[in-house]
Amino acid sequence: MTACDDCMARKTSCGYIVCGSPDQYRCGLIYSPGYPHAFPSSAICLWTIDGPPGSYVTLVLLDVDLPCGSRVLQVRDRFLTVGWNTIHGLCRGEGEQKRYVSSSNEMRLVMLATSHIADFGDSRGFMATYNVSTFSASRQVEGIPDDAGFICPCGWRLFRRNCYLTSRHHVRVNWEEADAKCREFDANLTSIADRAEMEFLHLLLVTNVVVKRIVDPTLYIGLYDIHLNRTFVWTDGIPVTYMDWSPMDVRTWFPQPDGAKMSYCVAIVMKNVWGTDQWYDVSCDERATRSFICKRAAGRVTRPGDSG
Repeated sequence: MTACDDCMARKTSCGYIVCGSPDQYRCGLIYSPGYPHAFPSSAICLWTIDGPPGSYVTLVLLDVDLPCGSRVLQVRDRFLTVGWNTIHGLCRGEGEQKRYVSSSNEMRLVMLATSHIADFGDSRGFMATYNVSTFSASRQVEGIPDDAGFICPCGWRLFRRNCYLTSRHHVRVNWEEADAKCREFDANLTSIADRAEMEFLHLLLVTNVVVKRIVDPTLYIGLYDIHLNRTFVWTDGIPVTYMDWSPMDVRTWFPQPDGAKMSYCVAIVMKNVWGTDQWYDVSCDERATRSFICKRAAGRVTRPGDSG
């Protein structure tokens, strides 16, 4: 049975409180001092929900009873690309049973309740629960028997008889330069044939982008618009049988591809750790990132006595 953390146990006031422990708690309860009876006349509180690197936090507001004259209660998320940002302010009647999911392993709940901001009267305050989770890949990604007898160069990862490298150049490159760098390894910018391959790559990126931080959140892949008319192809020539475009470009609020600005090459832009739908069309000429993903065929393991 999973033990959950009561962030306010034995506390009559709050200041800076860390909820959960990466090694102990994966769920918990957060509520305002005195909830649901006596809300204090003044309380400034910051709860940080901290999960292990590579995880994400789901916060559910079960009850919110705070005045709406100002945003007394705020949910804050640490975006992978831009740092801390307030994703919603909450008050009476608009936050019950609302669900928020963090981009990565930290989320903050801030309560700025002072008498000069608003009249709290008989307010109950608020109560919320949280859970810390990790991305779950399908069984197709685990234990691939076809990989037996195949091997990759040092630093590359093996999946379905192909080898993958997340690479970061010392300076920013454009898409065409990244493709040329992959060809130096007798490889191409990666193609992605199906959901299982995308899940494998997503797990690899969670490790290398978020946990180890050895590559940038934006990584070129081998998809491009060959005729500049939305006819996308892979550089290694495999058929395009799968795409995973972002449903919304957070910069323009338009769906991908295009995002209100038509571009002809493609990158994965890691906005969160819980979803794979993070493909964006990008300029082929702009040096937007140092990072890219290369893919090449795996080599066969040779044993003594094997004939050439």
